[in-house]
Amino acid sequence: MTAHVLDVRDGAACTALVDSLVAEHGPPLWVVASAGIVEPGFFLEQDAAATLAQMEINFLGTTNLVRAAAPSMVAAGRGHIAMVASAAGLFGVAGYAGYCASKFAVRGFAEALRIELAAAGVSVTVSVPPDTDTPQLAYERPLRPAAIAPFAGSGRSLPPQVVAAHLVRTAERGGFLSAPTAQLAAIARMQGLASGIFARVQMRLLRRSKP
Repeated sequence: MTAHVLDVRDGAACTALVDSLVAEHGPPLWVVASAGIVEPGFFLEQDAAATLAQMEINFLGTTNLVRAAAPSMVAAGRGHIAMVASAAGLFGVAGYAGYCASKFAVRGFAEALRIELAAAGVSVTVSVPPDTDTPQLAYERPLRPAAIAPFAGSGRSLPPQVVAAHLVRTAERGGFLSAPTAQLAAIARMQGLASGIFARVQMRLLRRSKP
């Protein structure tokens, strides 16, 4: 196993690293985009830099990694792309406007990309976990606005191993949305019904357009 330090905001650096790994090991079978930060605070009370940082790392960082890795996967005709969004990518949470925006963006990106890559044999799965026991959660909790803390912290947090295992199981069976609790799964099903229908219609249109 090897590890590399990378700033996912740097698209050129993402491409250079992925290209070197592909040259050494071949196209990846799995790509997991999970880099993310959260800066709680009411939108009008926060500096604009907090919103920008969350969008750059959470959303654009995800697109930078996928843009670097996907071409070799498409050329190989196989692979899984997994992205980590959040329960806050399913519904808005006061005090988390920038974070919600970035995670909604990840989910929307994943929904569109799974349509575009389906015919190439590359599947896309997105995780929408609740609070997960990580150093990021430990940083976030004391910064939550007191007025919203009873809602934002109402559910139990999950071990990262549980979230990761659910994501892998979902991807391996060809699922799109990985919601690792019963409550989130119910919310996701309600929201996903329409998007699933729209996705199938678009996939058929793309298949018909192939020469």
